[in-house]
Amino acid sequence: MQRSNGLTKEGYFITRDKIQGLNTHGLYTLAAKKATHLDIIVRDDNGEHTIRLRYVPEQTITVLNKWLFL
Repeated sequence: MQRSNGLTKEGYFITRDKIQGLNTHGLYTLAAKKATHLDIIVRDDNGEHTIRLRYVPEQTITVLNKWLFL
């Protein structure tokens, strides 16, 4: 997974067993663009981290759900 925040680019390699869940949210204006915001909750020892992705196409989220919940 790769995301850009301003001038820096961040890359993540996350195994499936570390992902705790997904959360999608967005405004109704994103529905016309067929995109939404995605939060990926990742387990880290006794805690958790949330990776926030914005304007993710709905088709990508569908593929990610199928891969995660095999």
